[in-house]
Amino acid sequence: ILAAVDTYELDEAGIEGFISRLTQDFLRICGFPIHCVLWDKDTDVLKLAARFRDNRNAALDYKYAFSKVKEYIKSGEAASALHVVKNIAEQRQLKGQDLYRFACDVIDILKENEFPSGSLIDEFHVKARGVSDEKLLSLLGELFKHLSDEMSALTYNEYYITYAQKYISENLCENISLEKVAESVALSPAYFSRYFREITGSRFIDYLCQVRVDKAKELLLSPEVKVSDIHELVGYHSRSRFYALFQEKTGLTPHEYRRQHLNRI
Repeated sequence: ILAAVDTYELDEAGIEGFISRLTQDFLRICGFPIHCVLWDKDTDVLKLAARFRDNRNAALDYKYAFSKVKEYIKSGEAASALHVVKNIAEQRQLKGQDLYRFACDVIDILKENEFPSGSLIDEFHVKARGVSDEKLLSLLGELFKHLSDEMSALTYNEYYITYAQKYISENLCENISLEKVAESVALSPAYFSRYFREITGSRFIDYLCQVRVDKAKELLLSPEVKVSDIHELVGYHSRSRFYALFQEKTGLTPHEYRRQHLNRI
């Protein structure tokens, strides 16, 4: 993109401010960054344009690439997502450990967002370590395909409910409320509550209680975790309230559950 502006009335600071505002506005409006260079009328514009063309891809911002990968996966275009990664790797001459780190950065961004298969994303770090570049890209393509298929199988509401469930599991020890979870997926509490029950078959509060009890059962199987600490680890400030809920759901107190199940191991 070439822009002609009259800067003869601007001092050095004014020109720097103009360029700064231009790049910020371009990123905000168009979604990807540009690199600005100021030149005078005697510059060979054709050579300048050729230089920009040669270096354009090398200057591509990673964040933009990540956003395109997510966009393609969500729309069912796993092959296009992989193509973005391959292009960046080629342009930046990423090989070996550099390529591995870049691929891990890509999938970590995916894990931070709305993709349900966090376990598969975690496995990639292990499977791809030390393999050839060709094998690494093949594994990445397989992961993209799985995530893409997974996302395309979800309806609009299932997508947000799945993300809400992920939010609950990752923030279980916090003071979780219907309002907070609805806010995490940018839905109104009433709308979220209705569709949560429709898709999961459970009221939100019942689901939350069951998830907390299931997590407590898991922690009770770890002898190094004190029973007296578990209520806080699953998000209850009141120990008596947690004990009552746990006994209601399992028929056992936490201590009884630990003794009974640890003896079977």
